[in-house]
Parts: sequence; C-alpha cells; structure tokens
Amino acid sequence: MCQLKADVLNRPVFVPNNSETGLMGAARITSASEPNLFLERQIEGIYYQPDLNRRRYHDERFSIFQKASLANAEISHLLATQENQ
Repeated sequence: MCQLKADVLNRPVFVPNNSETGLMGAARITSASEPNLFLERQIEGIYYQPDLNRRRYHDERFSIFQKASLANAEISHLLATQENQ
C-alpha cells in the first residue's frame, strides 16, 4: 500500500519504525518554535520512492475508470431513483 501511495501521489512516502507516529508528529509540531534534541534525532524507517512505470500504469487504469464512470452515470442515476419509488 505504501508503494502504491508513492506511485499514485508521485512523491516519496516515509514509514517510520514507530507505532506512535501520530504522537511523534504532534510532538514535532508543538516543538517547532523550540527545538528539542530528542526530536531532532534521525528517525529510522523505510522510504518508498515513486516508480514512473507504475505511475503510468495507474494513470492508464484511472483513465479507464473515469470513462467507465461516465458511461454508467445515467444508468446508476436511473437505478437510484427507482429505489426511492
């Protein structure tokens, strides 16, 4: 999933080796005005780098999905309105 995120967003995704990432992020935000040596240490984890070939693959599939959604929009609307009757 992390590689998929990196490919679709076309940016690196970092996953720290820490189960409390929300707390670490909050601590970093609150200490922005006052540097904390504890928080300045290097955080270990894995970087997922975007892959251009996978990006193209997902872009092509998304384009097909958009066309299919447009083609089915009228049918979906008809089905939804019939359920309410």
